Amino acid sequence: MNFLECAIAAIRYDLFYDVLAALYFLAPLWVPLLLFVVFLNSWLTYIRMDYVLKQGFTVLEIKLPKEILKSPAAMEIVFTSLYQTGAVTELGTYFRGKIRPWFSFEMV
Repeated sequence: MNFLECAIAAIRYDLFYDVLAALYFLAPLWVPLLLFVVFLNSWLTYIRMDYVLKQGFTVLEIKLPKEILKSPAAMEIVFTSLYQTGAVTELGTYFRGKIRPWFSFEMV
């Protein structure tokens, strides 16, 4: 190892040490923010799962007649009205776990 490589290694070591010292010095600023973000994500996951599990599950079977005289626009209106489920407030989101309902349609 020549002199230049030793100097570069020493500078890298000093830079690494300085960065770690700065992170340690600024820890009272970034550690609470990091813990808050982790807590908020964990809380939202917990409260949303609790809300979803308290809801019931429903299966609906729709039987169509043999002859359909209406255009497909009527079914578009049904899908549009199901999509517009309303907004959820911040209180409902962060304390009650409310989320927009989801649904699926299957054709057999």
